[in-house]
Amino acid sequence: MADRPRDDTWWIASDGKWYPPTLHPDPTIPLVAEDDPATSTTGSTAVPALLSRVLTSSLVATSAAFALAAFFGFQHGSQLRSGETLVDGRSGTEDLFLGWSSIALFALVVTGAVVLAWTFRTSKAFDMRGATHRRWRGAWTIGAWFIPLASFILPKLVFNELEKIAQVPFTGDAIGDRWKEESRSAIGDLWWLLWVTGLFLLQATQVFLTDPEVDSGTMAVAASLSGVAHFVLAAAGVALVVVVRRIAAASRA
Repeated sequence: MADRPRDDTWWIASDGKWYPPTLHPDPTIPLVAEDDPATSTTGSTAVPALLSRVLTSSLVATSAAFALAAFFGFQHGSQLRSGETLVDGRSGTEDLFLGWSSIALFALVVTGAVVLAWTFRTSKAFDMRGATHRRWRGAWTIGAWFIPLASFILPKLVFNELEKIAQVPFTGDAIGDRWKEESRSAIGDLWWLLWVTGLFLLQATQVFLTDPEVDSGTMAVAASLSGVAHFVLAAAGVALVVVVRRIAAASRA
């Protein structure tokens, strides 16, 4: 055990100390030289590049679907207010609105799975930097999203911790608790505000949109509010793209 590596094969544990390869808990991991760009120690402490690209691409596609759903939601509400209808009293853009909304929600589920994988892998990579006194790591990166009510707070705490750790330059020595001196980003706060607001609006409007007894005027307002909810969620996705890219870039600086 040492405070710094003796050579390129030493590895850093979660306690911030470096250990020789003979003490690694997984003896099947091959020893590599630092000049191997695919598997070097430096690479293992950075955000996975491929997974980051998959996540940002998925977020962009999901945001685009939400934006289209928002557009047709606004159109649907406008047609209801103006009295424009098709056969059986359906507005001209209702099917488009419902269709794109379904696509957006499906894409959100897929993207959510990628977010879980990304945060878990990123947290594991940052463990190798020797960050100490962490509270939201390991299983918390996944479980935080599934705890009722707490899921409106805990995932943001996970991202706050990742943002701070990424900002501490890693030169091979354990960073300890220096990450606590860093600040979370404003774009990260904006992302979470948009996400929570979008979810709240979406849930609130679903009550009206699924009630067949609601009059056309109320349905028009609900459709427009649902359009707002979809637009806010689209903006949240774009903000999260920026957050992910910032964390990934900082981890490789």
